Amino acid sequence: PVKPYLGAGIGVAAVKIDDGLLDDKGSALSLQAIAGASVAVSPRVSLFAEARYQRVGPIRVETTTSGGERKSKFDLSSAGALAGIRFGF
Repeated sequence: PVKPYLGAGIGVAAVKIDDGLLDDKGSALSLQAIAGASVAVSPRVSLFAEARYQRVGPIRVETTTSGGERKSKFDLSSAGALAGIRFGF
């Protein structure tokens, strides 16, 4: 039978930004949500598929230009999917 699962995580993400205009680093709170399902194909082998959403932020960035110093903040988020096979031993 199909076994659905949910997961969640909280942590700290190390962030480095260096795109030619911005050059800063720091850390920010990271939250993650996971939803998936697995199917056993044998007692030790199962197939799985899951989706993940991660949010990091707010990230505070300081820039210095000829006009002076500017402070900004923004959030990062990503979504992804995984599929694979698990082997138990």
